[in-house]
Amino acid sequence: MVILEQLGTNMPYEGMNDAGLFIGISAVPNTMPPLSPFKPIRISLEMVKIVLERAKTVDEALNIFPKYYVVFGTFLGNPMVHYMIVDKEGNSAILEYIDGKMVVIKNNTDSKVMTNHFISKPELGSDSKTSFERYKIAKENLNNVNSVDDAYDLLKRVNQKSTVWSTVYNLNEQKIYLCYKNSSLFSQTTIFLSNHF
Repeated sequence: MVILEQLGTNMPYEGMNDAGLFIGISAVPNTMPPLSPFKPIRISLEMVKIVLERAKTVDEALNIFPKYYVVFGTFLGNPMVHYMIVDKEGNSAILEYIDGKMVVIKNNTDSKVMTNHFISKPELGSDSKTSFERYKIAKENLNNVNSVDDAYDLLKRVNQKSTVWSTVYNLNEQKIYLCYKNSSLFSQTTIFLSNHF
């Protein structure tokens, strides 16, 4: 697997495994996750690595989450996040924890773009002042992305000042293209877009 992280290898923000499965996170406002004290406890970011180690498809990944009590809380260094999962067959899902429930948005237009607000309950607000604007730009232009350069151009349009890296994943060829801050794209079709801050 390939992971991108800032807090250590057990707490990645995103990554891809050798089955062509991608998972990534974005911060969202605080809400109540499900209480499951009798399940093994895992920190929100740990789930990225667990999924990459154990799943090959979106469905397999989604079946992993209910096995754990996933804990969040910025005071513990494990932010409230939602997850995007995409496999090389083109399946996609966004998994969110809202009001004590796990919510899955799967295989539709709403499961292909994610910023810093809940897709299933946008009225809860945003973790970023520009989340809704960036989401709208990405969603409206997603069908115009036909190459790595197109993807990178769209990512530049939805960057925040705090963006640390932008990535383009080719899940079929298991290639990742990374741009650190405003440097040149480096490291070629299912393309997934991701910005992180």
